[in-house]
Amino acid sequence: MTTAKFFLQEAIPSLLHSIQDIHLQTHDTPVSQELLARLYLLLKNAEDDQTVLEIISSQIDIAFKQEKASQLKNSNENFLVKSGNQWMIKSATDIVKNNYMTYRFEKKSQDFSKINLVSLWEKFKGKLTYLILLSFIINLTYLSIPLYMNAVYSRVLPAFATASLWTLSIIVLLLLGLEFILKKLRLESSIKLSSEVIQFIEPTTLKNAIDTVASEHNQWGKNQQAIIHSLGQLRTLAWRIISSNYIDLPFFFLFLFCIWLVGGYLVLVPLVISTIQVILIFYFLGTRQKKYVSTHIPTDGILSFIANGLKNTFLSIYRQRYEAYDIAESTQTKQNSHLNAILFLLSSAQTIFTVILAFYLLQENVISQGALFAVILLTGKLSQPVMNLLGAIPTFKQVKDLTHAINDFQASQNNKQQPTSITYSPQRPTANGWTLSKVNLSFDERSAVFENVSLDIPLHSRLLIVARPGTGKTSLSKILMGIMYPNSGHVNFQCNQNYGFDDLHINTYYSSYPYVLFHETIFSYFWESKEKCKSALSLDFMQWIIPYLKDGIYTPFNQFSQLLSDEKRQMLDLARMLTSGKKIYVLDDPTTFLPNKAHNTLIEHMHKLLRDKSITLVIFSNRTSLLELVDQVSILTSTGISFSDSKQNFIKNPRTQ
Repeated sequence: MTTAKFFLQEAIPSLLHSIQDIHLQTHDTPVSQELLARLYLLLKNAEDDQTVLEIISSQIDIAFKQEKASQLKNSNENFLVKSGNQWMIKSATDIVKNNYMTYRFEKKSQDFSKINLVSLWEKFKGKLTYLILLSFIINLTYLSIPLYMNAVYSRVLPAFATASLWTLSIIVLLLLGLEFILKKLRLESSIKLSSEVIQFIEPTTLKNAIDTVASEHNQWGKNQQAIIHSLGQLRTLAWRIISSNYIDLPFFFLFLFCIWLVGGYLVLVPLVISTIQVILIFYFLGTRQKKYVSTHIPTDGILSFIANGLKNTFLSIYRQRYEAYDIAESTQTKQNSHLNAILFLLSSAQTIFTVILAFYLLQENVISQGALFAVILLTGKLSQPVMNLLGAIPTFKQVKDLTHAINDFQASQNNKQQPTSITYSPQRPTANGWTLSKVNLSFDERSAVFENVSLDIPLHSRLLIVARPGTGKTSLSKILMGIMYPNSGHVNFQCNQNYGFDDLHINTYYSSYPYVLFHETIFSYFWESKEKCKSALSLDFMQWIIPYLKDGIYTPFNQFSQLLSDEKRQMLDLARMLTSGKKIYVLDDPTTFLPNKAHNTLIEHMHKLLRDKSITLVIFSNRTSLLELVDQVSILTSTGISFSDSKQNFIKNPRTQ
């Protein structure tokens, strides 16, 4: 480790502490402990301060710009500074006085520029140039063996020049050692560049995907999931490109040129053979139709198959899926094998045709014997990039398709608007809370989930929205949370003069099936607080989890001895809700999987929570057993809100029962 890198690592803790303060200033929220831990790992490999800040900027929405201390005399802002091995936040006055290395910080505006070769070249041209130069030198060093053979057979052996033999041999051995070192350097540079390219593309795209609201214009969130999956595929392809050395493909022409220099007309043989091979590869890839066959087997439900006397049905499903898979794979394997056999046949024939042509050229003294050996070695090297084309073309096509999909998604988000059928009211609501007016939702043209839903939900109210299964309870809860757009209507939320759903997300605990384990361990799941962990684990309905905690509250969920059932996941979610300290609770069927004892414990703790009159509670359920937690009731039907009144009137009205 260099001295400079050692001091960079020494400064990381103070930098992360400063970043936490900066994020609070710019975003009003702290950086999670998990992200801080990730930043620490990433920063350990940084080479200089500029790279350090670029890594941080790629992970969180903060932009940094270096400033001269002398130009900040009239500024009242705070800046990030570095003094020795310590990062800190200082005022402009202190900076001018002490002449610190200074960086201005601000919330980063989203840049949804397209991913293409031009933008990547502009961003990484220095490192790309270095990588290309390394590859060029590596391929030049390979030429040392053919040229060595040419020199030995053409000049050294006929003249019995011992000194020349040893001199040339030592030079070639040194070049081979250089080639080994350069290949190692290229691999390290390729891995680093690949990581930086992903970091350049991924954070903004991920942030954009996370900010996407499900609507009919993005297939109700399917596009969002597809883009996140595409980023994962890009990573896989990046590693494939690195391991396959596709960067050597253009140097095919370098070896062809060298064959012409050494062997003259002998270049015609590899030129013709390589052309035929390339045509065959393009024809094969153009006509191949790769069939995807799902091999998913419902193993989670195997006990249900057995219990219902359907063992043979399960076996039939298994055999059918894998037989179809075997047929598709065998067809693909045969096609690949046939093509590879033809390509290898042509490569072998290339050597024979080269020798035949060389025989006549040697008779005419057009080439030397050494030139023949050199050409044979070079033609062997030529076959490698040609064979690599078989994998390179589909890989780069996949990269192209994925980047086009990401660019299209980015462009749609760059110009994102509310769907034209959704508008906000011309006047903002005067009261804190939700205002829904004439909200309609349908997932297809044939039927509506619900229509004409109009409802006011003031903050600090306690509301139960009752609905039968299939009438859109969960969808309406998502609309309230601003994570789904209806097809039409007005949806507004206001809290303490702040207008919009970002403020809602910060202050709300939202619970809905499926129940997600948001973090890796119990400690991080329960708000990274030992006190909250203790409080959650002391709940009556949480005693089942104690035997799972082999490493205490730091036990990862994926190391539990059993998969967690929906019942256990819901209990975890409700325990997290009770320890959240939030002011707004939107709960979608919060007792669906709970046994009676857990249900009663939840009601008891909810009563304690609701002693705080500033709490807002909205429950979606078809269970009237939750009535004791609320004072208002609304009934959701497919045609709108059919009833919205006090709990007392709901109980008195026979039509609501």
